[in-house]
Amino acid sequence: MTVLIKIIQVILALSILVIVHEFGHFIASRIFGVRVEKFYMFFDWKFSIFRCKKINGKWRFKFFCKNEPEKYITHEHIDPVTKKKSYTYEPIDLDSLPDDDWRKYDEGTEFGLGWVPLGGYCKIAGMVDESMDAAQMAQEPKPWEFRTKPAWQRLIIMIGGVCMNVILAFVIYIGLLSSYGEQYLPTAEVNKYGITVDSLAFDFGLRDGDKVLTVNGDVIENFSQIPMAIVLDEAQYIEVELAPGESRDFVFLLGYVENEQEEKFEAKKVINKKKAHELIERFNTTEKVDAAFAELNAYWDRL
Repeated sequence: MTVLIKIIQVILALSILVIVHEFGHFIASRIFGVRVEKFYMFFDWKFSIFRCKKINGKWRFKFFCKNEPEKYITHEHIDPVTKKKSYTYEPIDLDSLPDDDWRKYDEGTEFGLGWVPLGGYCKIAGMVDESMDAAQMAQEPKPWEFRTKPAWQRLIIMIGGVCMNVILAFVIYIGLLSSYGEQYLPTAEVNKYGITVDSLAFDFGLRDGDKVLTVNGDVIENFSQIPMAIVLDEAQYIEVELAPGESRDFVFLLGYVENEQEEKFEAKKVINKKKAHELIERFNTTEKVDAAFAELNAYWDRL
């Protein structure tokens, strides 16, 4: 049963892709006045499950019927010397056909459902496609055929299917994002209980139970982006509410390196741990952040 369900799912998925792809060819052909003789989902080898066509303003339907013969009589010729076969095609007199024969009505598109679930096709007049209608190509070109249109129109008709598949991909992704959205852990939820720190965060001065409020003064909704903002974006400070037991907010200044070198050998924009601790002790509230950075800039200028 599971295998059958998966097979049905694959067929349905391919059917959607095929229909959308062929619709791209169909709509482009209609825009440029090219006749589309057939538009089929699945292949109608020998017979079709369903077909319909608008004739004289009314829709006509057929179910489980054999395919009608082509509009041409095929004559086979065999060369007596080379034994090679060649073919000529003689158009039939459409006016002599009975009224219930759809071949009598050139205009309009025949829509149908085949029985071979391996794709589908859009039969465009004047083009050799999945239908392999070589007989039509042997006749004089008609103004409504694909082959009589300018090259740029033929190009648009040919790439119409691919363009529709690209549009479908965008629609699917937009739908998925609209339905499910981006999944992430909100910082507000983390701050209900506080963070758990690793060795690097511990060296920074953070402790289990601390709550990260802002990074560089910005509230970050996605908690997983906070480490990236601190490390990769070179954040200059984070605002932290200490774990329970502390009654004040804490502004932690980043930008120091732990080393034993003399301060005069430090690189610009880098402060060692000793100096960082001095600044943290002096500027430990949000209101004094600007003053802290003014002090930092003065320190760096002195290096």
